[in-house]
Amino acid sequence: MRLFPTTTARLNHRPVQSRIKALPRSNAVIPIVFGATLGLTLLFQIQLLRTALSGVDHTHQVISSEQELLKLNVDMETGLRGFQYTGNPEFLQPYTEAAKIVDSKFAALDRLSPKTPPSELRLQTSAEASSSGRRRQRARLRGGQKTRSRFQMRIAPIKR
Repeated sequence: MRLFPTTTARLNHRPVQSRIKALPRSNAVIPIVFGATLGLTLLFQIQLLRTALSGVDHTHQVISSEQELLKLNVDMETGLRGFQYTGNPEFLQPYTEAAKIVDSKFAALDRLSPKTPPSELRLQTSAEASSSGRRRQRARLRGGQKTRSRFQMRIAPIKR
């Protein structure tokens, strides 16, 4: 008997053959499991990114709606001041156009804004301030000639 078996004797031995046959399977399974894990991680990260971007888009919509409301209020005030100063009804065009749509814009902003108590309170306060401002502006328009003359009387000494 030999102390060191030959190569053919070692290859014919069963445990060695089963180990050699198992090597390709384990070499294939490890990359497949790693690839599947990596793929699932990437899908999870993509879903998180989509959710975050959806929130950012919603925030931009709310900000845009708020800026549009601010622009409408500025147009209304500017038109009213122009009319009060000149008496020309053409200056009331921005006021009348904005007055028609400002309430619907507040309703749209209410639908867009988050339903948290602080944001609802801010929106309600803004809507009430805008509504009372429009009431005051309509009152100024009704007494337009009187207001205009008082306004012009204050400006007249400055112009000379």
